[in-house]
Amino acid sequence: MVRSAREWRWSSYRTTAGKTSGPDCLHSEWILSAFAKRKSVAVEQYKQFVSEGKGQPSPWASVQNQVYLGSERFAEQMQSGIDKSKKLSEVPLLQRRPKPKKLSYYEKSSSNRNSAMSRAYRSGGYTLQNSKLPPKIISPISPN
Repeated sequence: MVRSAREWRWSSYRTTAGKTSGPDCLHSEWILSAFAKRKSVAVEQYKQFVSEGKGQPSPWASVQNQVYLGSERFAEQMQSGIDKSKKLSEVPLLQRRPKPKKLSYYEKSSSNRNSAMSRAYRSGGYTLQNSKLPPKIISPISPN
């Protein structure tokens, strides 16, 4: 663990506090605009805000019903807004899909590499870009 946000390697604090330049994808001006209109004032208020958060209890201690971040009353209010007559059958695909079989399964149980590739892809657990298929399987499918 680190003692301050600026010590944490993956924190955006150093960039937002004006200590370093960050990656192009980090838009710290947007965050700073919540603190003040002038950048110098916003940076100081941001640093104070972060400093005041030290030693506070973890927000995850307040999670209710494994979903709601807030008080019991807040969780009850959110629950009361759920239409209980409605079926809750829609579960995201990633949560209902079984864990994919190992790639070696497809390689061993297929008659050829094209079939193995196709079956692994159709399982929904693999793409060619993110899989760790052996090179002989990843190479383009030949018409033979």
